[in-house]
Order: sequence, then C-alpha cells, then structure tokens
Amino acid sequence: MLIIADENIEHALIEKLKEHFEVISIYQSHRGSTDDEIAIIATQKNAIILTEDKDFGDLVFIHNQAHLSVVLLRYTFEERNKIHEVLINLLKQNLIELMGKFTTVTSKKIRTRNL
Repeated sequence: MLIIADENIEHALIEKLKEHFEVISIYQSHRGSTDDEIAIIATQKNAIILTEDKDFGDLVFIHNQAHLSVVLLRYTFEERNKIHEVLINLLKQNLIELMGKFTTVTSKKIRTRNL
C-alpha cells in the first residue's frame, strides 16, 4: 500500500515511514502540486494521502471526492514525537482498513469516518 506524504509532512517523519512503507513525498517529487493534483495522483496510484492540511476535508466532504483515502494529522509541536509513534502504529496495524476513509489522528485520539 502506498502513502503519499503531502508537502507539509516533515522530512523526519517521511524517513521513519519509509522504514516500513512505500512513500511518495510530494515535496520531493511533485513540489508545488495543488490539492486537486495530489488527489488525482492518489486516485491513480490507489494511495492514502497523509497530510496536515484540513483542506483535504473540504475536498472529501464538500467537493464530493469521497473516493479518496486521507489521514489528517493534528498536533502541537510538543506532541511531534508522540504523533509520529501513534501514526506509525496505526499504519502498521490498520493500513488496508484506512482505504476509503477519512482519518484524523491526534496524540490522544484517532477518529475514522467511512466515505
């Protein structure tokens, strides 16, 4: 399963993810892409979008892009290491189950909505 890391995902997290998963970094390979362009790439590659950008929620719920799979990270700077740990554990245990869902991950809670 492929993960597409949006431009706002820090390099250190992408490197940690690459130890366990196939990851495409938008910053490295498609810098400057719009959210719509990232959605097209994710759809073509049947990938999960990993982002800190709440605009992907608008794409999914307002602009009816319900075919996307999105993991939205929400955390403070102080929670950075914890969110990395929570995310990697979530992906290791549930990667396939996250397809077709919008998942919000915080350091204390994970909320998944079916699309």
